[in-house]
Parts: sequence; C-alpha cells; structure tokens
Amino acid sequence: MNDSFPRPRLFVWTALLVVGAATFAACRSSAEPRPADRSSSPRSTSTTPAPSPREPVRLGETVTATNGPQSQTRVTVLAYRQPLRPRPGRGVPPGPGRVYAGLDVRICVDRTPSVETLGWKEWKLVYRGSTAISPMETVGQDWFTVRLYPSNRYVKAGKCVRDWIPFEVPKTERPLRVGYTPQNDTGRPADGGPGWKL
Repeated sequence: MNDSFPRPRLFVWTALLVVGAATFAACRSSAEPRPADRSSSPRSTSTTPAPSPREPVRLGETVTATNGPQSQTRVTVLAYRQPLRPRPGRGVPPGPGRVYAGLDVRICVDRTPSVETLGWKEWKLVYRGSTAISPMETVGQDWFTVRLYPSNRYVKAGKCVRDWIPFEVPKTERPLRVGYTPQNDTGRPADGGPGWKL
C-alpha cells in the first residue's frame, strides 16, 4: 500500500517542472532582440549636390567660356568706367537721371569650327535685386572718346578683340557685377556664363 502512494505525486511534480521550463524558455526567446530583417529595412540613397553657380571673379581675371560644343573663348573684363564721357557735340545726351558707362573687355578665340560671332548682346550689368541692364542698342562709333567693341564681328581662331561696350545706367547707382552669357549655335543662352565683381 505504501509503495503505490507516492508515484502519482511524483508524476505531478515532474509534469509541473516540464511545463515551467517550457514557459521560461518561450518568454526568454521572445524577450531577446531579433536580428533585423534585411529585406524589409529601407535602403540608403545617396544624392549628388547640385552644382553651384560660377562665382564672380575680380576685374582683370580671365575665364574660359564655351559657345557650343566645338567653340571656346577666353574672356576678360579689364575695367568699368562710370561715367563714360562722350565726345563734345557727338551723339545724344543720356536720359534724365542717367549717365553713360562702359566696359573694357577682351575676348580671345581659342577654337571654333569656322568663325566666332562677337557682339554686345552677351553682356549685362547686374544690380541689387538681380536687375540687369543690357548694352545700348543705338550708338555711333564716334560718340565716345574710346573705341567701341565691335558688334556682330566674325573672328577666327587664334585672334583677340579688345574694346569698350557702352551702357546707359542710373546716375546714382553702381552695378554689383558684370554678366557674360555666351550664345550657343541655336542662339539660346548657354549655361554657366562667367561674371566679374565690380
């Protein structure tokens, strides 16, 4: 009688120990951090910063400009003069509150498939608030005491041209910089034109 009584109690305690160990193992496995699922993690993307606009250079410095895929010139602004004095008795006076001004520029054609067309329309004076003034449209070569830069002149590779470009500007203001935008083969402004600080 005494030999058969403890066996059921031993069986119960053994079952409880097995259930407790299984429960502990399950809780421990759920509490431990799992490695991240690589397939669901977001991919890192690299971005290339946009190119910065070309910084203006000082007067007298030469920059390289392109005019179409096969043309290249070296451009220099040597001086800015305000006012630009007209010859006595020549031309017409500037408008009220305005004076004439001029840029002394030089362009050397390094390479071109045929000839390079040089003129005034590529140039501008830039003021505060990004206001820009273009060169004069109607002017005679004998208006000023300086020689004027040629308008629509054809220049071959290896040649340089230097002269003045006239502007009519506000008398009490001075531009911040000079802008130069070379024209490509279709007549549209090319990107990345240089500038000079004034």
